[in-house]
Amino acid sequence: MRLPALPTLAFAAACLAAATPLAAQRLEPGRTSDACDYRTCAYNLVPRGLGLAVVKGEAEAHVATLGFLWTRDISAVFDGEAAPAARAAVRTRRWAAVFTDLGLALLVAGAASAATDDLDQTAAAMMLGGAASVGVSVPLQFLADKHLARAVWRHNVRYAEGSR
Repeated sequence: MRLPALPTLAFAAACLAAATPLAAQRLEPGRTSDACDYRTCAYNLVPRGLGLAVVKGEAEAHVATLGFLWTRDISAVFDGEAAPAARAAVRTRRWAAVFTDLGLALLVAGAASAATDDLDQTAAAMMLGGAASVGVSVPLQFLADKHLARAVWRHNVRYAEGSR
């Protein structure tokens, strides 16, 4: 079995390095005060290009982003009963990101190898492994979204109880 060329490995390494946390995933401290109501302090989820943004109130002020390729710990913007679900979302998303990033790197490396040396067994194996890794990551990404939605719901419960 022939190993991929050095430029192919360098390109794959560059792809993995590009998947580091982005500035858009930075946390904004978001503890709520007693003066908050649902319209101003309830959280919502808004899909973004590289993740799910947690936004606050009608103005949709950015609170945090749970990134797809890698994420920072956003659980600090949740407290009480919402915090464990937020931690589960981060933990699950990080596992999903490992599979996503590895899969994308393998797909790119396999495609680059196939483009330079024709499609051989090694390139095909890398691309199949990459596709399988991305396939494993999809249900994990959805599970992370479910945990985050639960954290948002638990965060918002306090405002629903105050309006009764």
